[in-house]
Amino acid sequence: MLGPTEFFRSSAQLKKQYDRQFIKMASRYGLTANDIHLLLFLADYPECDTARDISERMFLPKSCVSRCVDSLTRQGFLSSREDERDRRIAHLSLLPASSPLIEHGRRIRQDFFALMCCGFSPEEYRQLDRLTEKISNNLQEAFHYD
Repeated sequence: MLGPTEFFRSSAQLKKQYDRQFIKMASRYGLTANDIHLLLFLADYPECDTARDISERMFLPKSCVSRCVDSLTRQGFLSSREDERDRRIAHLSLLPASSPLIEHGRRIRQDFFALMCCGFSPEEYRQLDRLTEKISNNLQEAFHYD
């Protein structure tokens, strides 16, 4: 029977293997895994385009997001523009140079998910979807985040 110990051990194993894929990819481009995840996040959620949005939704410290944004901007993968109402806020946009990295990252993500769910029946996949959403909702409600 699945208990907390096994659940968290399996979750840690999943994250470790997932992170390894992105560390390997990022090193090919001279980036960090967080850089790649930030690019993927902006590609998937273009409306969440501020450092604050990214920090809150990716559960990363603002200092980490700031380092990634600075690095990705310097390397020509991101641009930023000042908010019209609040000059302290910068809105981030992906630049065309980021497209190959995003495509590569999406392939890694899709391949990893397919490997993780290998052998699942359609019903098991639907169960996973429902349970994952339920866990996420429980955490959002308990810890009050979006």
